[in-house]
Amino acid sequence: MTTVLIIDACQEHRVLIGRMVNRMNLNALIAKNSQDVVDYIGQVDLVILDLNLSGQWMLDSFGIIAMIRQHDQLTRLPILALATNILPDSKYHNGWDKLMMKPFDISELKNNILDLLAD
Repeated sequence: MTTVLIIDACQEHRVLIGRMVNRMNLNALIAKNSQDVVDYIGQVDLVILDLNLSGQWMLDSFGIIAMIRQHDQLTRLPILALATNILPDSKYHNGWDKLMMKPFDISELKNNILDLLAD
């Protein structure tokens, strides 16, 4: 089964996105902290990543992207970035495949997930 790793600082967002992913007949793994990311990253087909991680996250979102892109077996792992304060053409682009702004439309999120998994 196709597995999506959800990395978001907000528990409510993790639950909402996880339920939506499950309704798409995909397996959702939810990372609650940086150690979960390290533990799960090799088991997934897509990453949904909040670019505004804080608090319990020892790695920020850009550190997570760097970790993924530096790992030989994960360089092509698609990353869907979610942000509240970065422009789509921002100089801060750092290795994600698609960027969506929060708040997002659920149907747009679904379409982006399907597009990234189809590539």
